[in-house]
Amino acid sequence: MRIRKIRNIERRLTTSVRGFPLGGVLGLLLFTSQLSGMGCGGRTMLDSLLTVNTVSGSTGTSGQNAGGMGGTQGGGDSQPEGGSSPGSGSTGGASMGDAVSGGASGSGSHPLWRKSSQPFCSSLGSSVGSLHVWSDARGAFVLASLDGEAKLPTVSTNISTNTGSGWNTTYTWSGYDFDRALGLKGFVNGPLVAYLGPSCPIGFVDGGVASCSGAQPVDDVAVVNSNLAYAVYQDRVLQFDGNFWTQLGGPLPAAGAAPFLARSVWADASTIVVVGDAGHVYVIPSGGDPVLQTGLPEVDFFAVWAFAASDIWIGSADGQLYHHDGVTWSLKASIPGNCGSIHKLWGSDGSLFVLTQSLFGRWDGSGITTLSSLACDLTASFYDLWGNSPSEVFVVLEDRTHGIAGCGPAQVQWFNGSVVSPL
Repeated sequence: MRIRKIRNIERRLTTSVRGFPLGGVLGLLLFTSQLSGMGCGGRTMLDSLLTVNTVSGSTGTSGQNAGGMGGTQGGGDSQPEGGSSPGSGSTGGASMGDAVSGGASGSGSHPLWRKSSQPFCSSLGSSVGSLHVWSDARGAFVLASLDGEAKLPTVSTNISTNTGSGWNTTYTWSGYDFDRALGLKGFVNGPLVAYLGPSCPIGFVDGGVASCSGAQPVDDVAVVNSNLAYAVYQDRVLQFDGNFWTQLGGPLPAAGAAPFLARSVWADASTIVVVGDAGHVYVIPSGGDPVLQTGLPEVDFFAVWAFAASDIWIGSADGQLYHHDGVTWSLKASIPGNCGSIHKLWGSDGSLFVLTQSLFGRWDGSGITTLSSLACDLTASFYDLWGNSPSEVFVVLEDRTHGIAGCGPAQVQWFNGSVVSPL
């Protein structure tokens, strides 16, 4: 193991990137963010993030153990260990503080998950701006943007962590610059990756410290291994090599007059799949050119997951679930109703999970089995899902009608392979 010390760099600009000349409106995307204390193989370690005192929200114990592998990115294989990435250096608007009390107490004798007996508890009277979840074997991580009560109009974006003994708020961004988080991913046993919009397009959180990279807000991130991740924004694909984000090739071409807008990305070591508006779906083989897929309707696709290049799943705004077998696309299921838009897919060991505004379900080989459901109205909504295995899947939701006593509307549920329970 070799310890690398890299001097702090806010953002660095070089003279050229393939397919992305200097001087454009978007600028050159080749940045690093204040790297220090790199771990084995150039990976910034996240262990100390779990020891940060609670800032706000639910109570819990700190100093919980981290370690192990978790998560899957494609098929039945374990997601590769990850992530070399920027680790330290403060981010504007971020804050940390002493532990404070608050949140709901658990039952103690009946753990909800592992040894955790308390539910996730957002501030009473808050409203949800956005909710996202990611996990690995260490535990579950929730990125929440919450608006304060009307009489106390504050906005905060928090990362809450549960490694099996309770929820801790481990990092907080404050202010309206961070009022709508766009997503959360992570490197297994490494830093978390939060994409927070214009104020922090791609943020790395590690050791209780956050740093920002990138010039444009991204819509989704896919982590492959310790030296490889991808992000999408507008019609561009970005690639992370363990140190820098660069643009991969030129803009993805639009089939019509309107520009292509990417919504989601999935990737493994050999294939990238990007889905977006107006029926645009691209499969990009490693080192190859993007291939625009045919045989699909001109609808917006919001979600993608794959187990291999010959086993790709995508979900549409119309609630349609499509599958690609390496040769052709076929419609597998349709979810009716005004809340049927498929906005998240996640899978492991051949099991595919589906999320709409009002449904958390699983593909059973012939249709989508409902695991949990919400009212199809403005009072409730599922936001995101991720998991470690088919028997450990997490979803985050807002429910203003059936909340937890003493808590706000943000909630976490998990599926153990048989039933869905609060967490």
